[in-house]
Amino acid sequence: MPIRSLCLIAGISLVGFVPAYGQSLKLGDVEIGGAVRLNFWKKSWERTSDRPIDELEVDTVRLRAEYERGSVFGSAQYRYYIYGDGRSDSHFPHHAYIGWRPEEGRELTAGIQQVPFGLLPFAGNSYFSTIAYYVGLEDDYDLGVKYRDRRGKWDWALAYYPSDEGSYVGESVDSARYSYDVVQTPTSGNDESHQVNTRLARRFETGAWTGEVGASLQYGLIPNDLTGRDGDHKAAALHLSASRGPFTLKAQSSVYEYDLETPEGVDDRVVPMGAYDYDYNVAAAGAIHSLALSYAWEADMVPLVETVTFYNDYSLLAKQEEEFGDTQHNVLGAAVDVRGPLFVYVDAAFGQHNAWIGSNFGDALATGQGEDAWEHRFNINVGAYF
Repeated sequence: MPIRSLCLIAGISLVGFVPAYGQSLKLGDVEIGGAVRLNFWKKSWERTSDRPIDELEVDTVRLRAEYERGSVFGSAQYRYYIYGDGRSDSHFPHHAYIGWRPEEGRELTAGIQQVPFGLLPFAGNSYFSTIAYYVGLEDDYDLGVKYRDRRGKWDWALAYYPSDEGSYVGESVDSARYSYDVVQTPTSGNDESHQVNTRLARRFETGAWTGEVGASLQYGLIPNDLTGRDGDHKAAALHLSASRGPFTLKAQSSVYEYDLETPEGVDDRVVPMGAYDYDYNVAAAGAIHSLALSYAWEADMVPLVETVTFYNDYSLLAKQEEEFGDTQHNVLGAAVDVRGPLFVYVDAAFGQHNAWIGSNFGDALATGQGEDAWEHRFNINVGAYF
């Protein structure tokens, strides 16, 4: 559906890719910028015409502010999502934190910020990311305190999050937010609290290869407002990133489990998760494996183009319940950094039992009910940054 497509495109604007020539406004120690993004797509499960492109929409507007003075720094970004078909628009913060850097390589931050888990900042390269994002284990943001030490070859982080980032302006019960969390619905009553994360990684150089290898752990409570009891969740990941010249390989394997204290009669094999003002069900336990390959081409011979990054990102969600259909996710594409404020993703995305690449939005990541066929989506996303 157009709305669901719009939610995805609005939400997964990868902040790791920033146009080289985007111009921001400097006001003393504060830098102000933002972006406007347009999206074009055609989907196999919604054939509305014979044209190469079915839809063109303005998907999101976002504003950001950065502050740095001496050892004190801060960052905030707010996003406005434009939906269609009569649904109200939604808006909420992407992040908002303040930090202190006592020396180079050490920092303490407090506020809504990225959770230190797995490959940072992203496990994939494409606009659609990997399947880990859609179950809350990639590019996740919560409200809390984090210490990170990146001196020498080691990168260590320890964080505590008393709550998730919260739900803001939208029509849903609890899903008006950027990153995926366990959310409340009229029948589930689940929430996130008291989450602890630790991540340890080591950078390496071996011949012509450079990269990082590391491990992450996560544990938190899942209180249930309807039963008054606390469940919990746990996750662990191993990751590797390795580069040689223009080639980069990123690999990650993670396992997770939600032990819920839901009301009697509610299926605890699935957990409601939400973002972008929509919720859906996710398998309560499983393993996620991803492999992302990319090649960065310096496009000196192409007018107006700075770089083109070609990639293929594959990920698999293997669910613990044998009768649940596993989810697969593969994106073949390129990211084009244009000389000026533009950045463009061109993607061919393929999915099986996939909420975002197929018609079964509500349960594809949980039971995976329905057809086993692979669906596909051709997508072009154009962002203008300032």
